[in-house]
Amino acid sequence: MRSFLACLVLVTSLVAPVIARAQPRPEDVQAAAAAFAEGQRAQLRGSYAQAADLFELADRSAPSAAALRSAIRNHRAAGHLSRAATLALRAQRLYPDDADTRAVADEVIAASSSSLARMRVTCEPACSLAIDGRAATETSATEIDLFVDPGERRVVASWPGREAVSESVAIEAGAERTLEMRAPEPTPEPVVAPEPEPVVETEPAPMDEVIVQPAPPADDGGITPWVFGIGAGLTAIALGAGIASGVDTLSARDAYENDPTRERYEDGVDRQWRTNGLFIGAAALGIATVVLAFFTDWDGEPEEQRAETTRPWLVASPEGAMIGIEQSFGGGT
Repeated sequence: MRSFLACLVLVTSLVAPVIARAQPRPEDVQAAAAAFAEGQRAQLRGSYAQAADLFELADRSAPSAAALRSAIRNHRAAGHLSRAATLALRAQRLYPDDADTRAVADEVIAASSSSLARMRVTCEPACSLAIDGRAATETSATEIDLFVDPGERRVVASWPGREAVSESVAIEAGAERTLEMRAPEPTPEPVVAPEPEPVVETEPAPMDEVIVQPAPPADDGGITPWVFGIGAGLTAIALGAGIASGVDTLSARDAYENDPTRERYEDGVDRQWRTNGLFIGAAALGIATVVLAFFTDWDGEPEEQRAETTRPWLVASPEGAMIGIEQSFGGGT
């Protein structure tokens, strides 16, 4: 019994990542196209700061040299020289063979290097970085290369589950500075000894009140049908939650299309990940429930006590899969 459950857990853990990797993300491409088009309109209006944010949003949704070049140009036009130069470093690293992108990046770095300061930060392990209270990275990294405005800068590195580490740095224009940020050891939680349970003394029952319980029937090695029922119920709950989350995600998408902002886009992405996770969980539970069905002792009761015969069934199609139970009463279905 234990070896079977261990095998079932292993099968579920192997199936779930495969399903997750197979999920297409066409909404990312659509979001990038919408953000890029809105960024072009903002650029034509002269709203360079807004256009730069929209082009960065497009590049995060579906990375492209064109979106990154546009973000660099608009940050520079808006006077955000440190951000433009930092993105130029990224463009040099990601698109070294793209002539247009390399030309824009080299020009911005050459024009800004004398008025800005360059900072290289290494983290152990990978960290998220903030400069003067503003996020400087979009994802955790072990090596971070960026430009900052000269002066007194406060650098904060953070890790999940650990205390953040901060350092104040005075840096001059045209200078370069290297920082090493190491995560502190996690603080161990205090161990609280459980209180002993009180001992309750009971009087022995009189002999005429002693009830002899019949011995439980011997386990024939099969799984009780209740386990299958619980698995089917959990699968239905997870599927229902996934459908509800999908409706919520579509609502967030409509809200973003009506008013495309970074906050609405990131909220929609979070909801999409939640929906994908629920459907993946429902699929994994469904597979596990089907496997359980073939090891369930459906006919474990004696003939005189059993009113029906129960058999599991599975139907698969390109649109999905269905599981259920077939019951026969008195030789009929």
